[in-house]
Amino acid sequence: MADRSVPKTKPQGVNLTTAALLVLPLVILGGVIALFLSTSGGLQLTAPAPVEALSIERTVLAPGHIEIHVRNAGPEDLTLAQVIVNDAVWTF
Repeated sequence: MADRSVPKTKPQGVNLTTAALLVLPLVILGGVIALFLSTSGGLQLTAPAPVEALSIERTVLAPGHIEIHVRNAGPEDLTLAQVIVNDAVWTF
């Protein structure tokens, strides 16, 4: 009978190409994370619209006129352009 034995193969180590293919995704991931952190991730942290908060403090009714005391409770300046009184729009 013939001697049928499995030939011994030498254990293969990690060659340079395999090592580069294993490390390449980690390098790319590190680059993407560094880019994300350096550009703030593309987030715009400013408010898209100004915060408007107007508080009516006091209303005084007198014959022929209405006096209203208002307070700007927001961080920015406000300009009153129109006032609505009894469903009528008045420029201010």
